[in-house]
Amino acid sequence: MESDSSTAVVAEPGVVVSYSAAVELTWILMSVLGKHTSSDEAAVVALRAEHPDLVRRIESFWEDGAWWGELLVIADRTGTFLDADPERLFAKILEGVGEGPANLATESEADRAAVLARLERLAGDPRLRKRYVALLRELWTAAEGRFGDPGDADATVSAWRERLAAGASPLELFGDKHVARRPEWAQAVREATRAGTLVLSPVLCCRGGHIVAAGRTVSIAASAIEHDSLAVRRFYAGEVAGRLKVLSDPTRVALLSQLACDPMSVTELAHVFDLAQPTVSIHVRQLREAGLVVARKEGGRTIYSVPHDRVQALLDEAGDLLLRFCRAK
Repeated sequence: MESDSSTAVVAEPGVVVSYSAAVELTWILMSVLGKHTSSDEAAVVALRAEHPDLVRRIESFWEDGAWWGELLVIADRTGTFLDADPERLFAKILEGVGEGPANLATESEADRAAVLARLERLAGDPRLRKRYVALLRELWTAAEGRFGDPGDADATVSAWRERLAAGASPLELFGDKHVARRPEWAQAVREATRAGTLVLSPVLCCRGGHIVAAGRTVSIAASAIEHDSLAVRRFYAGEVAGRLKVLSDPTRVALLSQLACDPMSVTELAHVFDLAQPTVSIHVRQLREAGLVVARKEGGRTIYSVPHDRVQALLDEAGDLLLRFCRAK
């Protein structure tokens, strides 16, 4: 399985942890249709109210009443299951629906038959595929930003990976009520792990989760945030520390404060602080790389200054990450 997603990681032999646009989009589709409970029902209501024509076209696109499982099968067949952005999936669908197994052993007989029929129709009708992609792309755009921060998916990938590395089994990542914990799926999970085809995906638009045998891939999905996970908290702690690293040196902070009040050159800063000019140059370069200092030419000199809004934005962003869990409760 290939991916362009930065969050796709092999957590242990046979288990891949990855945010998946195909999985996310499937949940959005089913939430809009009222067949799954979203992580944010108010967001679903708003989406439906703001895009009634889009919802109508989704509701009428397939007449068989089955869920949109063919999207996961296509992603599996086309090697796009691990992609965090759906555009490569969309491009592949325009070319065809790929080839490969579609046993959907986790689904009802009626749903399997409906999905296979859909795949056959899409394979033989380029115009239908074009309409299909246009609908999915429009929904993805309409849903953007409604169901959480993509950073939540990154955090959960980090948490799941850490727990697996510490010895947890894939199913121990999910609560007892998760559908994948049912005894009838234990063997399928073990076999997928051995075969290297088990994919664990955090989903922003998700309450509950799924297990789907999409072909070669066995997909297990669950909510993209575990608010009680220490691993998730450590992830965000790292994000905060990384953003504030530029402010970790007292001399650099003093230089920043000086430039915020009184723009000047490196030579002038070195004189004010009684520091070697190369030392000041290094600190100023680091502040520029962080976006906190800007430069302008003034005659033969380079004058450095600090846009106050950039410093405030850095602190606000760090505070937002630091307090994320408090607001979620």
